Amino acid sequence: MLRGLLAAALPAALIFSAGAQAAGLSAAGLSAAGWGFNGKGELGARSASNVVLRPMPVPGVSPIKEVVTTSEWSMALLGDGTVETWGGNRAGQLGDGSTEAKQAPVTVRIGPVKQIAAAGEHAIALMADGTVEVWGSNLFGQLGNGTDGGAREGCLTLCRSSVPVPVAGLSGVSAVVAGGASDAALLGNGTLEAWGENKTGQLGDGTTAEKDSPTLARVSGVTSVAIGGEATLGGHTLVLLGSGAVEAVGFNGHGELGVPPTSRVRTSFAPVAGLPAVSALSASWTHSLALSRDGTVRAWGNDARGELGVRARLRCGRRACVVGPELVPALHDVTAVSAGYAFSLAVSGGSVYSWGQNNFGQLGNGTRVGSLTPRPIAGVSQVSGVSAGNYSAMALTALPLQ
Repeated sequence: MLRGLLAAALPAALIFSAGAQAAGLSAAGLSAAGWGFNGKGELGARSASNVVLRPMPVPGVSPIKEVVTTSEWSMALLGDGTVETWGGNRAGQLGDGSTEAKQAPVTVRIGPVKQIAAAGEHAIALMADGTVEVWGSNLFGQLGNGTDGGAREGCLTLCRSSVPVPVAGLSGVSAVVAGGASDAALLGNGTLEAWGENKTGQLGDGTTAEKDSPTLARVSGVTSVAIGGEATLGGHTLVLLGSGAVEAVGFNGHGELGVPPTSRVRTSFAPVAGLPAVSALSASWTHSLALSRDGTVRAWGNDARGELGVRARLRCGRRACVVGPELVPALHDVTAVSAGYAFSLAVSGGSVYSWGQNNFGQLGNGTRVGSLTPRPIAGVSQVSGVSAGNYSAMALTALPLQ
């Protein structure tokens, strides 16, 4: 798959705990604003422009409980438990039974839904009864129904579902997450079931074999999970334990696991050292973010575009990197973070701060100039959650845009 502008497999912004997902932090009654790349209508703003440099409202979708934006499409969970989607739809990821792009939101025939997640070209929903349903691409077994497309982009029947399908054998789920072409379900007992692509061991089951049905990860006591990945290339997984400690597994080519990349793949979970007690996590394909209980943020991994917001002193191959968590300066009282493709977002005092790559306006600052340090985005306030996608972003706000 492509890694450029039209890539369909770059990471969604992922951060969630067993009650709140910051790639759509739960907060009933809110509206959404979006900015960045809009080539397939993923901002829902019905703008004729392919690039939106400042936050614009998403019309016709409210009240919103969660919002997620990823690779050329977005979706929202409404307060009544229904799900709406818009944007690109090549693999049926909008869930409306079609494969045609939609600039205006469409309703997915599913519900009531408790929580949502999305990555690449597939979506996952936690139902109110604790079961899970998935739709969209199935090239790597993302549907979790015992089938897969064998990574064959040309296949149709096994490679996708344009309507939600249940993941058999899952119940008692408290949260779901998606990253790249991998999925995971956090159970109420603190264990983790994962499935999909596993090329770099990101499913945490001790292997690198793809799984087309849920498989128990070798970790326990989990309260929150984040997956960063890119289909065909793998990814990494972060888990938050009840103690506030973090463990990581999977790809480590840029220090994503918080240790030097002496080995590019690790198939067993191991602690991320150097972190204070953590409250939330976020992961992209090449970098990781941790929000500490004291409201500060640590970052590590790839820093080729300034996405870490810290001074990178090392190189992983040809790229600047940070191999252990470092404090992101000038960020305090942070309540949510989200890692996108080569850029990052944080919420502090109801304002959104952005940094990193900005070639399509994904920093929302009115320009296409990147930033090495977090800077506030003007025109949007009383924000409670953010979602950083590939080249676009979304925020949940209680106020109309200024």
